[in-house]
Amino acid sequence: MTCPDSPAPMPRRACPGPGRCARGLTLVEILIALCIAGILAAVAYPSYQSQVLRTRQATAQEALGQAALQLEKRSLADGRYPSGFTVGQATDLFSYSYSAATDGSDYLLTATGRTGRSASGLWAGVNSRNTRCTCKGCSAPTGLTATSTSCPSGSVAY
Repeated sequence: MTCPDSPAPMPRRACPGPGRCARGLTLVEILIALCIAGILAAVAYPSYQSQVLRTRQATAQEALGQAALQLEKRSLADGRYPSGFTVGQATDLFSYSYSAATDGSDYLLTATGRTGRSASGLWAGVNSRNTRCTCKGCSAPTGLTATSTSCPSGSVAY
């Protein structure tokens, strides 16, 4: 005889077969999930790396653009470009360089990705004629000078 105040017995879990109750994931299910995650990572990682390089390149271009604005301001004030100039803050990703014509009429600014860093192989340059060039996967291309009006081969205008 049961007491009317006692709680009802807990229902038994449904089992897929006699003597087997579902308790978790099988090894095959876990391996399939890991394979899917691996495939997704293999597809996504190159995209991520490419985006990181574009961001690094944009950082160098921005630094060169800011430096070019400062040089133009100094040229307007002094009537010539300075013989020495420091491009922004030094970073561990890029080495920046500045060169000016001896008469102060033209300049060339460049940013080169440091070897062994995530910006390795990136290059950007701008000159007093506002020729702006960049390349990915190259060392500094020859041909961009302080008086160039077009980008050297292997690089593109930005």
